[in-house]
Amino acid sequence: MEIPVGAGSTPSVCPLCAQMTTFRLAVRTLKDRQWHVAECRSCELVFTDPQPNEDDIRSFYDGDYHSELRQPGASEKAFGEKFDGYCEWLLRYANPGRSLDIGCATGLFVKKLQDRGFQAEGYEANALNAEWGRSHYGATIQTGLLNPRALQAGSYDLITLCDVLEHTVNPLEYLRGVRELLHPGGHAMVTFPHI
Repeated sequence: MEIPVGAGSTPSVCPLCAQMTTFRLAVRTLKDRQWHVAECRSCELVFTDPQPNEDDIRSFYDGDYHSELRQPGASEKAFGEKFDGYCEWLLRYANPGRSLDIGCATGLFVKKLQDRGFQAEGYEANALNAEWGRSHYGATIQTGLLNPRALQAGSYDLITLCDVLEHTVNPLEYLRGVRELLHPGGHAMVTFPHI
């Protein structure tokens, strides 16, 4: 259902095609602000309106973000089958090597990649999730929002972003940074939630 834009407000410019043909699909209040899911009629991009900046994004992952996954067996129940499928698919195209899972939550996918021979590590914005993954799975997880350009170029054979790219300020620029982190012939896997 389309949510009408309020009196006096104007539609946002599409961040992909720069057209003023956007409309709002849904609204949610988070951190005392209203955030809309909007769609562009020109290019069909679905995006957050207003577009969050890096400080907004950082604040979304504070505190209890994904706290329900920090229980024994919870991550496995929620994502185990999906991550097993991802691993099977990846092994058809990529040999085990050094991998990085960006936005790894509690680190279950990192653990599953390790179990299949990858030198896997993760990066997670929520400090509590990262710590839980380190202690529960023994996974190597760095804490914070990853700026791909802050790491050494050509460091990884595989980089995964499972339902993460849509959380970045500039997805295309972020992917350029991810590409720079890959060895020549390396692979990136990007997944999205069903909108």
